[in-house]
Amino acid sequence: MKNILCICSAFKNSLIACSLNGKEFFAQYNSDASCSETMLVNVNDILKKAEISLEEIDEIAVVVGPGSFTGIRIALALVKGFSLALNKIRFIAVSSLKLLAFSERQKSRCNDILAIMDGLSGHYFVCEYHNGEFSVEQCICEDKFLSLLSTNKNSVFIEGETEVKDSKAVKITPKDLLDFSLYLSSKGYLISQNELLPNYLRLSQAEESLLESKKQKQDFYSINEMTEADIDDVYSISFEAFNLESASKNMIRDEFHSEFKKFFVAKENKEVIGFLTFMLLSGEVELLDIAVKKGYQDKGIGSKLLEHLISFCKANNIKNIFLEVNVNNKKAITLYKKYDFKQVSIRKKYYRNLDDALILKKDILWFITKYFA
Repeated sequence: MKNILCICSAFKNSLIACSLNGKEFFAQYNSDASCSETMLVNVNDILKKAEISLEEIDEIAVVVGPGSFTGIRIALALVKGFSLALNKIRFIAVSSLKLLAFSERQKSRCNDILAIMDGLSGHYFVCEYHNGEFSVEQCICEDKFLSLLSTNKNSVFIEGETEVKDSKAVKITPKDLLDFSLYLSSKGYLISQNELLPNYLRLSQAEESLLESKKQKQDFYSINEMTEADIDDVYSISFEAFNLESASKNMIRDEFHSEFKKFFVAKENKEVIGFLTFMLLSGEVELLDIAVKKGYQDKGIGSKLLEHLISFCKANNIKNIFLEVNVNNKKAITLYKKYDFKQVSIRKKYYRNLDDALILKKDILWFITKYFA
């Protein structure tokens, strides 16, 4: 029987749980300013209570976020320190949002759950659970959040964390953490120390401050998820880039509110200067368009939008990115090859002018997100 140690310091209450020689042990503490000093002591206390040494632990599960930036770093630093001394240990990366959904599923047996955490500054971390499968975890703006909330009857947030309106508070216990970790272990979701990474879903306050200081010192553009206020600018750039006479602002507005289609926008001084749009289906992304405003082209903005998409995929466990590109669009093909896209197929006479379309694919490092059978 495996011995497993579970640690969470991503919330206001730190959780520690163990399953040791078939027996279960639990502890819960306040994640205050001294958490970095007391976490190791608290882990040592529960191991003493269980009368087992760290060397006898087979697996360590740790909550990697989203949540407290400091708390997540403390837990990851601690368990990675353990790995230096104990090479045999394997790790389980536990998502805060999926742990929340699991806890609610165990209590209510509900098959449709929207797990929510307040990301502050008008952003929300969300993950949907439906009949045994999770959606991709996302950090979304308030417009998208309110739209999503209106279509979900069973929305939940973590008890003790920032309250989310029209949602139910769910208490996450050390027992919930242990049960979810044991489930993941039984399904083989084990990773190495090098694969154990934080899942913040957004920049920390320090990183946002650094970006803000860069804005003040030099010309600087940011990349974020599109909001409804950006629709006019995106329409103008789209019309300019693709000359689509049939395109309309209402079409873009409908796509913005689509469950499956998403936009990233590059902005300079609140003005949209480029955008990227993609479809998200079944753990894969189809890149649809990248466009940059005239006057800002050939400045690397398209590359930065593509890099942002790749980072999004890595952070959200996406398997692959697919796209189609005109065989004669050498500039675009060069860009995609730079980011390791490979040709997997060709569609003959695909475009109106009878040009062929190349189908390109990029593989992403990923972890499977289907947790419940």
